[in-house]
Amino acid sequence: MKYIILITLLFPLFSVSGELESNIVNEFINNQSVDHIPDMFSDNELGELNSYFIYSDTLIAIHWTFKVANYWQERISILEINDSKYTEIDVLEIHGTTTSVETSGHQITVINKTYAENDPRCCPSLLVENIYKVTANGLEKYNNGN
Repeated sequence: MKYIILITLLFPLFSVSGELESNIVNEFINNQSVDHIPDMFSDNELGELNSYFIYSDTLIAIHWTFKVANYWQERISILEINDSKYTEIDVLEIHGTTTSVETSGHQITVINKTYAENDPRCCPSLLVENIYKVTANGLEKYNNGN
């Protein structure tokens, strides 16, 4: 019986922590939206959340898309959390078309199509896999793609 009470007391602590990370992610994405000229949609910069990964009490990786007029780029930002505030300590700009972003432990694997030598602007065709380690200093690249 005492274990049930202990679990019941600890559960709210875990949900508050998840709520904090969720609030920080939402704040970060909202801060990516910039309206340079009011009422002119084509000039707006927008951030759109794809996913996020929690690595520790102080580190979050956010996979998001930067959008402006005719240019979109997927990015992974590493945030350091300190007392419900965040600092972006690193950002990875993914060039081409992202196929997948996966996490395992403190590792992020990005598979994307980038431009081969003769690819037209519309259609990247070279499949590349890059693996990064999430550290307190940001992202550390494990490999050079393949």
